[in-house]
Amino acid sequence: MPPRRRPVAGTLCCLVAAATIAFLVLGASRFGVRDMVEGWKGVLYGWFLVLGAVLPFTAAVGMFRGRRSRRVFWGVALVAFGTMTFRPLWLMAPRYRLVPDLAVCALGCGLLPVLCGGYLLVRAATGGGRNGREGRRPG
Repeated sequence: MPPRRRPVAGTLCCLVAAATIAFLVLGASRFGVRDMVEGWKGVLYGWFLVLGAVLPFTAAVGMFRGRRSRRVFWGVALVAFGTMTFRPLWLMAPRYRLVPDLAVCALGCGLLPVLCGGYLLVRAATGGGRNGREGRRPG
């Protein structure tokens, strides 16, 4: 993305994240927090929060910093998706009496993205990349 468009795109991502958070706060004030997080509604609102606020804000941070590396964005995305996948599977397990099967599925589908995202975040924090510098080619 050209350098001139990065601040504009980052600002738009921040506005989307702020609108999503404002929508969730409005819903919580109107319906109450207890009604929003109860059962499957909580799962859906959680996905809405991840897709509408966390990921656009993370993308905006990457755009404002002007770095080529997408490790932070994909790390946060994988951790968020893994967490949001783990919770519904864990809620379904007692209802269908498939606790061992769904527990293994929840750990596989939820824990693997969390571990991969954590690995990407650690590599981004320690500066791991080619020749110790991210985004630069040797030579």
